[in-house]
Amino acid sequence: MQPLNANLTRAIAIALVVMLHMSANSFASYGENWWISLTYDSLTRACVPLFFMLSGALLLQKIEPAAIFYRKRVAKILIPLIFWSYVYLLYRKYYVGESELSLSPLMLLNGPVYYHLWFLYSIIAVYLFIPMLRFYAINATNSVKLLVLALWFVSQSIQPFAAILGWNLYTGIDLGFVSRFFGFVLLGEYLASNRYMLNKATLLTIFTVSTLLTLIFTYHSSSQSGAANEVWFQYHSPFVITAAIALFLLCMNAKTQLPALFEPVSTYSFGIYFVHIIIMQQLSVRFIFKPEYFNSALSIILIPLAFCVSMLVSTLICVMFSKIPVLRKSL
Repeated sequence: MQPLNANLTRAIAIALVVMLHMSANSFASYGENWWISLTYDSLTRACVPLFFMLSGALLLQKIEPAAIFYRKRVAKILIPLIFWSYVYLLYRKYYVGESELSLSPLMLLNGPVYYHLWFLYSIIAVYLFIPMLRFYAINATNSVKLLVLALWFVSQSIQPFAAILGWNLYTGIDLGFVSRFFGFVLLGEYLASNRYMLNKATLLTIFTVSTLLTLIFTYHSSSQSGAANEVWFQYHSPFVITAAIALFLLCMNAKTQLPALFEPVSTYSFGIYFVHIIIMQQLSVRFIFKPEYFNSALSIILIPLAFCVSMLVSTLICVMFSKIPVLRKSL
């Protein structure tokens, strides 16, 4: 069986994250030519589900004592969490101007200190349960796994989004025993274990149609409210889930390996996730995709240009960090 193409999946996921944050700057500026930002943003929404699905695919079929798993993850998660939390605390206090902001370590216990750091707290929650999820993944039959995934999809996606459309599908039965991100982890393991081989054309069609539906529903809800509405951008939206499944299968079964030039994007995807916000704000938004262009027709070119600059600079910074022992562990 062909091995999982994890490098390609990881590189695409982090590229989509950076594009998401780049286009989100102008998405909030609802107005003329807003559809450009909407289009770019709609294309990116599978990014976070891809990361969680990849975690499930890579971790849930391994057999190792829970203590060893936790010990391996402490340095990989806690050191970057502490380091980058303080980078962004200092950034907020001394650059953004939040002079009253506390630098106490207790700040980290209260939750993410900058908006994109929520991912670390979510991945820590997932990792805490990986030993239990492994037991389930290794011992459950495919029919049981499909049942669990179906119940997850109904309770975490179909029911809440049907309610948004005015259809009450709730029955009073609580099916939410698998949370949104845990479901993606189980989904990734299931897809990787069974290696469904749908042809590329079918998967591209599913991804395209799902993205278009995300765009259409977001456009409609925003038009109704007169402001940018992100409700259909949520990661548990039915259309985001189907787009993520299609993209994951495309990446997972891709025979083409990631070109050597782009390998650092995969290798340092964690570091790129942390650093790209500062690069985006202090370089791309200040000098390329400026606020005055947010609703300009030029955004069709400026968004991908600013994205490329943010990706390149963020990757180069991570490569430089990797050469310095004291900073290497932050990646």
